[in-house]
Amino acid sequence: YPIDILLLQEIKTIEENFPYKIFENLGYYIYTNCQKSYNGVAILSKFEMKNPKFNFFEDSQARFLEVDILDYKIICVYVPNGNPVSTDKYTYKIEWLDQFYSYCKSLSQTNKKVIIGGDFNIIQSNLDCYNEDDWTNDALFKIEIKKKIRKILHLGFYDSFRVKNNTNKAFSYWDYQGGAWQKDNGVRI
Repeated sequence: YPIDILLLQEIKTIEENFPYKIFENLGYYIYTNCQKSYNGVAILSKFEMKNPKFNFFEDSQARFLEVDILDYKIICVYVPNGNPVSTDKYTYKIEWLDQFYSYCKSLSQTNKKVIIGGDFNIIQSNLDCYNEDDWTNDALFKIEIKKKIRKILHLGFYDSFRVKNNTNKAFSYWDYQGGAWQKDNGVRI
């Protein structure tokens, strides 16, 4: 299928090394929010993009990119992983999600069409993981984190995958070890 808009996360590169020419030759407009060796997001679009925004709060990590395409606001996120739970990485994830909630709340009051996509690093329900017992102490599955994504959804956003697939298990990530892919032992994050 031809791809009109593509959201990329964890591009892990500096701007000079991103393969702009390859995508431009395929007819894409491109915006990136790059960070050396870590994080990074990009939006590629067959439609012209305007008004890029690279952060929604003061953050040194490249985890957010927003553009206007036609009459839509398109947002690409790479939510912090947050592991291990007993470290400042978890605290940063909580802070990031709290700030993102505030930003989403302000967007929800504008009546603009908003699409948010990306890697949320949140297992929202038991349907979103092969074996929930394996994830009980993981930042991706903590109840506190699941409540934060639900709070954002309650602003009027929809989990578009679950709108169409409300009862089946389906995954977006599989560990590279232990044959997880072959066994379909994954998570939807």
